Amino acid sequence: MDHKCRERERIDELRSSIGQSAYAYYSEWMKQKKRSVPPIETFAESRYYSTFIKFAEFAAKTNIPNVPHFIKLMVSQNDISPGLWCRDNVYSMYLQWYDQAFPPEVQVLESLDFIKQLAEDYETPIAEVFKNVPIDVLVQHIKRRKITPWFLMSSKVFRDHLKTVDQLSKEKLESALGLGAMIARIQRDPGLFEFFNRVTQAEGL
Repeated sequence: MDHKCRERERIDELRSSIGQSAYAYYSEWMKQKKRSVPPIETFAESRYYSTFIKFAEFAAKTNIPNVPHFIKLMVSQNDISPGLWCRDNVYSMYLQWYDQAFPPEVQVLESLDFIKQLAEDYETPIAEVFKNVPIDVLVQHIKRRKITPWFLMSSKVFRDHLKTVDQLSKEKLESALGLGAMIARIQRDPGLFEFFNRVTQAEGL
């Protein structure tokens, strides 16, 4: 691809929601590093362009809670390069920070209340809620943190349900959960995970 074609492609991409997000995240990163923010035209020619497009896609896919705080943490914690931000171990570190700001215990209790309401809305027993709520609806609730991955990962009913769905549905759910990062997070705090197991079992989940 010649320079002019690439330039046109990037101009079109920057008009998209992903392109706009990429520039916003790049701008936030520059601010956190105490640098002046260059215009979007300069960003389009930057060596970081592709890196931030990839991160914007990752942020949209995983629905990272509070992206500006994520970027702030990346800069303050040993100045982690943007090229590493999409890695499971890096996102897991951020989830650990998120859990400090919003304790997992609170997340799980709020998720339990939400699941009970969901069961009422769909007029289904709580133990069958995952079977009767459409996958795309469930994915959106996970992404919006209405249902925390802590709750779902500790629910045997959900884990069993995950084994029965088709491959595309499984991929959607695992992506929303941030499965790789969540497993790494659980491994750091297995006692808490075991406690949540007991909580979900007591509720028939």
